[in-house]
Order: sequence, then structure tokens, then C-alpha cells
Amino acid sequence: MSLLREIQDAAIDSKGEIAPLLRRCQVLAYELDHNELKKWVQHELNGYPKDEPLPAYRRLTLALTGTFLGPFGSSLREVPIANAALPKKVADLVNDYPLRSPIAEYEALAASDKDLQLQLPGNVLAAIGHHTYQKGYGCVEARHIMPAARMKGLIDTVRNRVLSFALELGKLGLESLDRIEPGAVATQNIPHEAVSQIFHTQIVGDNLTVAIGDNAHAQTVTAIVPRDLESLATFLRTQHVDESDVSELTAALAADPIPDKKTALGSQVSGWMGKMAAKAASGVWKVSLDVGTKVLFAAVQKYYGLGE
Repeated sequence: MSLLREIQDAAIDSKGEIAPLLRRCQVLAYELDHNELKKWVQHELNGYPKDEPLPAYRRLTLALTGTFLGPFGSSLREVPIANAALPKKVADLVNDYPLRSPIAEYEALAASDKDLQLQLPGNVLAAIGHHTYQKGYGCVEARHIMPAARMKGLIDTVRNRVLSFALELGKLGLESLDRIEPGAVATQNIPHEAVSQIFHTQIVGDNLTVAIGDNAHAQTVTAIVPRDLESLATFLRTQHVDESDVSELTAALAADPIPDKKTALGSQVSGWMGKMAAKAASGVWKVSLDVGTKVLFAAVQKYYGLGE
């Protein structure tokens, strides 16, 4: 049986543990020499470092409850805290809960059928302050409630994405190829770019498609990973951007502050975009001005994690 078929079968088996399935994916990643798949599998198995961007499925919005003490010994205990009642900067601290632990930990929680209660640190309690209930009440304890069902959903999400990835790989010709030797698969003539496209579509699942021109031609920048310079550089090279211009953008991104959805691009990146537009207009960069500027803007937005 081919390794790819083993992965497909393991992904279909909802009763099987997730770690053995991911280890098969790790073998496949090494046989395909696909670094992004290697990295994703390692993070799912071992956990995501604090400085590593998380996939969207590993960020949750959870119910929040708290205990408040008021005047004359009065109290409000285990009451729900509505996110809408909090100032935005405080809500941002508590709305988005990152799941960085190894996936096996969440699988164990899902199997226990017990909801997990996560205490919020003291600085967050102080930030919540008196914004939620009547004046004079202070928040002395708050916690997120993580339902076991949400963890089951996380496991199913990973399993489903692996299955979709494996099925799409089968269309490239891997499905019918037997192992060359134990732990290896025949991968000759499998285009690396096609594997990357499938990885970003099925595993990352963070696509951005931009309509360009009168005929609404679709130009995808799905292969760009937020805050990953190499994936941005690789995409720009596919758009015939010179290596010197790629290096210049890298320096501009490092020099400028990171924008959010309410702020414009920094001066260095904006200047680079203007320079590329001039190249497109003059014909130095072999792409039309309309297509070129829209693609570059979409690519930079995707790098910053904006525009979704």
C-alpha cells in the first residue's frame, strides 16, 4: 500500500489517534522534500512557538465569565462577561485565544468530555476593571471556558485538512505509486509548485483571490504565508519581479512599522510599490500596470495578514 493511501485511510478513521496520522505526513513531507509541510507537521506535533503565526483554526473566541466584588461585601460570582461591554483594547486581550500546545493535548481534552477552565492573568483582570457591571465593582477573577466539543472540532479540522491534502496529491500521480522501499514513496516528476499550491489551499486554508482587469481574471496569492518573507519572495519571483527588487522590498518591510487594517502602508513599502508601478508603466517590468499594481498590493497585504 502506498504511503499516501495509508494517510488517506488514517485520516478517514475518526477513532484513530491524530499523532500517528501526522507522523505519516512527516514521512511524506521528507520524501517530497517539502519544508512547509515539515514545519506544519512539527508544530502540530510539538506545539507552536510564541513567535510563530498560528493557523486560523488554532485561534478561538471563548465564553468569558468572572467574579466581581463591590461595596459593603457585595459580589457577583461566575457571571458571563459580554465582549461587547468591554472597550476594544480590552476585548482584544480576551477575545482571541491562541491554541499553541501539541495537538495530542487537545485530543486528550476532547476525549475527556470535560470543559476546560482557563484563568486569566491579573493584568487582564485589571484591564477589565469596572467596564462590565455597575460602578464600584472590581473584577477579581475571570476565566475562559473551553468546551470539549471545541477541541473535538479542532481535531476534526486537522484530520479533514490532511485528508483533502492527500486526496489532491493523489491527482498528481502519487496515489497509484507504491513505496520504493519502507518509508519512501516514488515522487519523480511531481512538480514542487503544485504540491505547495495544494498545501496552502487544503492545509493552511488561507486563500486570497484578487479580481484583476475587465475580465475579472483571478490572480491568487494563496502561497504567501503571513509574516513569511520567503513565501512572499517566492511568489514575487513567479511574477517576474527582479531579485534586486525583491531584496529592496525585504529591506522596506523591515524598516516600516507593521500596519493594521486602519493604517496605510509605511513610507518605504509605499515607495517600493510606486517604483514597481513606474517599471510596469515603462515596460521594464513585463506586466501591465493594472495587473502589476493590484497583484503587488494583494501580495503585501497577504504578507501583513491583512485583506482577508
